[in-house]
Amino acid sequence: RKARIIFRLLASIPPIIGAFIVHDLGVITDYAGVVGYTIMFSFPAVIYIYSKKLLRAKGLRYKTCYSTIFGTKKVMGYTLLILGLGMMA
Repeated sequence: RKARIIFRLLASIPPIIGAFIVHDLGVITDYAGVVGYTIMFSFPAVIYIYSKKLLRAKGLRYKTCYSTIFGTKKVMGYTLLILGLGMMA
């Protein structure tokens, strides 16, 4: 319950602060869209890269029956990470 409140506050406070600084709603929605795409591409890639590294360090299997060329190649994780971070530029 406490974690849920913290994450809700983390999600809701930045837009409120942005609304005080920028008064044009179009600018706010543009930034929200860019940040949304960055989150959509970057965070799953980072989670994939580090979880694969952690599983290898612990000697556990990281390939499953759901593994495909898109989910088992390190280059794909880095490509998505770079694409997501490139959207912020």
